[in-house]
Amino acid sequence: MRKRIICCLAILSMFMIGTIVYSPAMAANYNNVGVKMGDKAVYQVKTAGGLYNKTIIQVYSILPPKVYLNITRYKPEGSVYDTHWWNRSIATWDTGMCYYLIAGSLSAGNNFTVDSTSINITKTETMTAAGASRSVNYVNGTIPYILGLYLHDCYYDKETGLLVKGDLSYFGSWTNQSLISTTAWSPAAGLFGWSWTTWAIIGGAAIVTIVMLAVVLRRKH
Repeated sequence: MRKRIICCLAILSMFMIGTIVYSPAMAANYNNVGVKMGDKAVYQVKTAGGLYNKTIIQVYSILPPKVYLNITRYKPEGSVYDTHWWNRSIATWDTGMCYYLIAGSLSAGNNFTVDSTSINITKTETMTAAGASRSVNYVNGTIPYILGLYLHDCYYDKETGLLVKGDLSYFGSWTNQSLISTTAWSPAAGLFGWSWTTWAIIGGAAIVTIVMLAVVLRRKH
């Protein structure tokens, strides 16, 4: 009887750990923050009128599902055109934030919401971005915005949710952005390819299993 109990607890523990590690692959997680604190992305920009030609975004802090992000745009001569700070949930971006970042690990067929508008990921393909071959998600949709309609025609990195390239048009104006460099492709600190957060959750599951096993053995004695 004792061996059966131990066996059942071991199977339960493995199931818990397996669910924790592989659940992102089984279902879309719209709260999943794919970027890391400190990640930086630099974009080459073309705009109607040429008001700015470079955008740099940087992740300053993450408290899932919220991300604190700075977006700074630069004029052709190098001076700052404008800068913006965003502190929003990854699952409920307004249009301005969604242009640069969506939830990570989404796939073709998933939908995400921007300003109450559902945007569909129509396909996933491979593309070279910032010097690396990446799986990217394509989205295309019209989003109501305070100044009118933005036509969303963008590619997002599948793993991080970071914009790779995109075109927006609105009221006869337009902007095009292409990612030229980023630190987001480097893996997060961790062990054997898993983040420290994942290891902490696995450790917690193991501790719970050990405690349950100790309680069962004590009752047997």
